[in-house]
Amino acid sequence: MTQFNEMLTKSEIERIQKYIETKINSKEDLFTFIEEFIKNKLEDKRSESEEKYKHLFENAPLTIILFNSEGILVDVNKEANSLMSRHNFQDLLGLHYKEIWSFNEKNKQLIGIYDTFFDKLLKNHNPVDIEFPIYQSLGGLKWVHAYTSTFSIENKKYIQFLLRDITNLKESEAKLKESSEIIESIRQQSFISIVIIQDNLFKYFNDKYLNVVGYSREEVENWEPGEFLKIIYPDDREFVKTQALKKQKGNNDVIENYQFRGIKKSGKIFWAEIFSKSIIYNGRPADFVLFLDITERKQFEKQLMKSELKFRTIAEQTSIGIAIFKDRKIEYLNEAYARILGYPFHEVKDWTYKNLGKLIPTKDLIKIKKNIHLPNFQYNDTIRYVKKFETGMQTTKWLETTLKVIEYEKENAILLTLIDLTEKKEAELELKKLNALKSEFIKRISHELKTPLVSIMGFSNLLIDLYNKKLDEDVISIINEIKKGSKRLQHLIEDILKASELESEEIKFKKIKQNLITLIKYVLEELRGALESRKHIVKLDLHEKLIAKYHPNQMREVIENLIINAIKYTPTGGEISIRSEKKNNFIKISIQDTGIGLTEQEQKSIFKEFGKIEKYGQGYDIETEGSGLGLFISKKIVEHHGGEIGVLSKGKNEGSTFYFTLPKTIEK
Repeated sequence: MTQFNEMLTKSEIERIQKYIETKINSKEDLFTFIEEFIKNKLEDKRSESEEKYKHLFENAPLTIILFNSEGILVDVNKEANSLMSRHNFQDLLGLHYKEIWSFNEKNKQLIGIYDTFFDKLLKNHNPVDIEFPIYQSLGGLKWVHAYTSTFSIENKKYIQFLLRDITNLKESEAKLKESSEIIESIRQQSFISIVIIQDNLFKYFNDKYLNVVGYSREEVENWEPGEFLKIIYPDDREFVKTQALKKQKGNNDVIENYQFRGIKKSGKIFWAEIFSKSIIYNGRPADFVLFLDITERKQFEKQLMKSELKFRTIAEQTSIGIAIFKDRKIEYLNEAYARILGYPFHEVKDWTYKNLGKLIPTKDLIKIKKNIHLPNFQYNDTIRYVKKFETGMQTTKWLETTLKVIEYEKENAILLTLIDLTEKKEAELELKKLNALKSEFIKRISHELKTPLVSIMGFSNLLIDLYNKKLDEDVISIINEIKKGSKRLQHLIEDILKASELESEEIKFKKIKQNLITLIKYVLEELRGALESRKHIVKLDLHEKLIAKYHPNQMREVIENLIINAIKYTPTGGEISIRSEKKNNFIKISIQDTGIGLTEQEQKSIFKEFGKIEKYGQGYDIETEGSGLGLFISKKIVEHHGGEIGVLSKGKNEGSTFYFTLPKTIEK
């Protein structure tokens, strides 16, 4: 009765006592009442427990999943939805776990895991922990830690999964692992040597350090305290030792960055740059050292110093003025620069661009500034010009100035050189005067020669016409030779006059637009007799129409000279090919022969005055007559037309290809 009373509240006991006193008439009524009362009381207790469990189930911070022994999902709390992306766990109630994990192909791997754990749990009932990933249908990934156990209700077995979301933990672990791998990779593969020194012993060192000093890991690990100092060059050893000891003690009065010489195990000297500081290692101060092998850099610096010394030696002894401008101010100049400009060195060294600009005539200065400020005037670009400068000695000089963008002290600067061309320019002017006198002299001589030549040719013709029947054959033969010689002399005088005229800058050609192909064919027709007499074959590869602007008679002479040249210097029965090409903004005409060819030296001199290559008496079946001015005249004519002329040959007996170009003209 005492135990029964403990199950009841005071008010319940009072209510039962009152009910017995007023309602119970027999023992049977009492037993019936008590049985009903206890049954109702137990039912109330069970309902209360279920409510508490349901509250805990739905509000638990973990995902709770219940499967029956067949693997059917029978219950799940709302926390499970945080692991889903497209589906809702309530929609999955009544499905087998194999169906649930088959919705996403990647989750099928979990079916085998669940098979194994279901089998183990149902056999031995021991709780099991497991971690596995859940791939979400919309592309996400969740990692969970599962606490699994079994329980029974009314003789039915159930498997309970408590799932904890460990996605953030897994991501942190992955990042930590990646960071650890990176740090280890840096330590072992770094181009920097890393060392930690404590108690004058190496507590840590990476492979790069071993690579630099040449010792094995075992050797370094067995070094006695302070033995590491043997890799320091004797003259630097005391300084390095002092700094290492201070940092191992945690002192503040230290030098963190310095350079020293080291000695490898092989005895070879190397240079190193130190970056070190005091750190706490295993609870005590230690010297944390990073050092770079700077041997190559030191060697480069040494070479650079030599180069700078050579540069200064050359710069100070040369007659060329040299200056380096940076930020519009002179950073360097040599004595020659100031001397050429006619100002004291101490004055010029403080100049800017403006001071230099005052020496140049305004018209020329505008052009120079325009070029210097071009957007594409960049590193390694060069500008060169020749202008008059007003010097400090109140004289005018012709100076060739070259500007080039260079790298100076790791920044862009302008290298400026000055060459005094005054004497050269004066010589050029003198040469022009002499050329003018020469041309005038040639004209006078030619005219003086023409007068008696006309008489000789006239009287020779008169003798033949009047006395042909009275003169014997020998005399007539002599007179004919006089006529031939006179004719050759006449051609020579005409060529000399033509060459002299073309050399002067006064000549102007009246050019008209015409089809150049028509002119070539006309010249070929004129020379048909000469071609047939030498039994040459002519091959043409010409456009139907090529319009160019040229002087017809002058250009006819060029084409005629080149074709005659090919006819004369190609042995009988040769081949001459004439070809036209369009190249960018130019027309190119090539005349190729199978003749005697030209050496490299002959190609250089053939277009000069009297540059004729003498081949007479060398066994060639060729004609060698000519003034030696034909190609020189052709060159001048082509240049006056804005074109170029040249020759290509592989050597003797390899034939030649003469060519010339003319600017292309737009046909309207």
